[in-house]
Amino acid sequence: MEKIIITILLSSFLSGCASTGKKFSSLEKAQSDKSLIYVMRAWRLYRGAATLDVYINDEKIGNLPNGSFLPVEVEPSDGIVTISASMSAKIIGWHHAPMSIEYQIKENETKFFMLDSITNYFIPVSSFYVAGVDIDLFELGKEEALKVLPKLSLAK
Repeated sequence: MEKIIITILLSSFLSGCASTGKKFSSLEKAQSDKSLIYVMRAWRLYRGAATLDVYINDEKIGNLPNGSFLPVEVEPSDGIVTISASMSAKIIGWHHAPMSIEYQIKENETKFFMLDSITNYFIPVSSFYVAGVDIDLFELGKEEALKVLPKLSLAK
């Protein structure tokens, strides 16, 4: 009985590790007087179960599960994209401080911002490894973004 409960809990936990929205097919178009921002999160095993909150200019605009993207229509202007831990992410151990990036966007322009983890090192310790991982939020050019987006699903 205990194994069944653990199996059910584990499968529920793992099902929350990735976005289940539709796969990316093409870039969206903003209304004629607006601009578009894509916030993306690479699929990574490291802290994969954490769903993160996305803010533009301190207004929450959605959640970003592992392996997802979130298109957001914005006014052309200067602004800040911030990604921070949701309450559930904090509970499962997301300990990174909120990450922000400033942008300037013109009318009908599209910008792409990516959250990704980078493994800096592996240290063998007895029969296992210790890894150093950094989380970073950065801007991608359109060409690079179009290589990444087909691997991601729409955030719900």
